[in-house]
Amino acid sequence: MKLARLHYESAAELEPSFSPLYYNLALVYYQLDDLDRAFGSLHRYKELAPEDEDMQVINELLKWLEQACELGNPWRGTSSVSSIRKKNSSGH
Repeated sequence: MKLARLHYESAAELEPSFSPLYYNLALVYYQLDDLDRAFGSLHRYKELAPEDEDMQVINELLKWLEQACELGNPWRGTSSVSSIRKKNSSGH
């Protein structure tokens, strides 16, 4: 999985607007138990592919990941998930 992560991260640098990449990267991060990055990658996918026919499922996954990050990481204070949520609700 670590090798897959490296490949997807490299691909994101080369082609940052290729939305399926971020969906797959989210899956890899999830498998590596990096829920904050999984959320961030899935959120990026949502930004790049707002017309995805499965957007309801994507939104449910994002909600679940947000809850998992907050419940699973109480010692870290504010997670990047909270930061992303605040940024989006402020219209940036």
